[in-house]
Amino acid sequence: SGNVKVYYLQYAKAKDLAAVLNKVMQNVAQAAGGQAATAAPTGKGKASIEADEGTNALIVTGDAEVMSSLQSVIERLDIRRAQVLVEAIIVEMSANKNRDLGIQWMFANAGGGYGSSSRADGILAKTSAAAFGGASSTDTTSNTSADPRAILGAALAGNNGQILGVGRISNNFSFNAVLSALQENIDANILSTPSLLTLDNEEASIVVGQNVPFKTGSYTSTGNATSVSSPFQTIERNNVGLTLKVTPHINEGDSLVLEISQEVSSLSGAASQVDATDVITNERKIESKVMADNGQIIVLGGLIKDDIQETAQKVPLLGDIPVVGRLFRSNSSKKTKTNLMVFLRPVIVREGRTLTGATGEKYRFIRGEQLESRQRGDDFFDKKDLPLLPEWEEQLKKIEDMEQLKHQKDILSVQPQAAAQPATAPAAPQENSTSPGEATQ
Repeated sequence: SGNVKVYYLQYAKAKDLAAVLNKVMQNVAQAAGGQAATAAPTGKGKASIEADEGTNALIVTGDAEVMSSLQSVIERLDIRRAQVLVEAIIVEMSANKNRDLGIQWMFANAGGGYGSSSRADGILAKTSAAAFGGASSTDTTSNTSADPRAILGAALAGNNGQILGVGRISNNFSFNAVLSALQENIDANILSTPSLLTLDNEEASIVVGQNVPFKTGSYTSTGNATSVSSPFQTIERNNVGLTLKVTPHINEGDSLVLEISQEVSSLSGAASQVDATDVITNERKIESKVMADNGQIIVLGGLIKDDIQETAQKVPLLGDIPVVGRLFRSNSSKKTKTNLMVFLRPVIVREGRTLTGATGEKYRFIRGEQLESRQRGDDFFDKKDLPLLPEWEEQLKKIEDMEQLKHQKDILSVQPQAAAQPATAPAAPQENSTSPGEATQ
């Protein structure tokens, strides 16, 4: 009867397109009903659209006029959508300089006199306990007969910088002086280049990092004679690393509107030296909507930070005396300089040739890294045992051979079916012919 047609879609998703078309037909029916409310219903202008997800096809039922309108809409919606390759460049350079110089001392005599000049960093207490011949109050060992040299070694090993001092003077007078001197320089140069390929108007994200535990609570049961104490902690895990989310919108021409959310987080200090209860994270996040041309490099945001902190601890008046005042004064300075810049380069990919070129560039880069690693060699493996990607041209030839073989199999599978069909007289030509992407029942 020509009232049922099947449209095989090439690019669109049948389920999503069927929902859109059904909504359009409802709006058309409502508009037509409002214009001819007094007319008797004839049943014309109605259509039913069903989606077959297995073959990604639309099954449309309706009269010829509606079929023609729907076919035009389907052809305009079932098109190849452009893609966008987003390349981000995240550059972070930081320099930290720390300087520390100070003298701490403590004395005590047999007559009960004592005195000290301390920075309250714990080093004076630990070294004084060893120098005076006893266990420090911060020592968790209850054995009072511990070797003072072991206590002194533990105290010195737990502090940075150069530490010099003198200990006991006599049995009746104990004196301990500690000189601390430290200069520390830390330079970091971090370059991250994440890249992401997505369809037009589709959100895509990439996450590279670690899943780090964070303590959110704790509970401790006191217990009694009949029950056992069962303390526990609640832990929440969050991703720490690099996150990039992009939603591109291609405008008329070669310009794009990009909705971007970019975040870089890291642990403060070595990950192996922190616990879930004292994790400190550094976070740098940018959320923005920008416009760029095809292939244009734009700066998304940045930060230039100079942080200088100087600390001086001294005894009033005594610390200001030239030369001798150094015995009553400690100084420390810290300078931190951070340069952070985020750049973005979107590239519109409208055809397979452009996508193949972009893929080949990334492919050759990672293969070059593998070649360099193979040339350096390994202490435990032979060079030929290290993994290496095949050359890009060789990989393309394999893909082309696979596609050609698949095409030949499709032709061979169609020929027996065509031979099995009975010969029929040629049908008379019709004015309304169906398109190649549809079938008529």
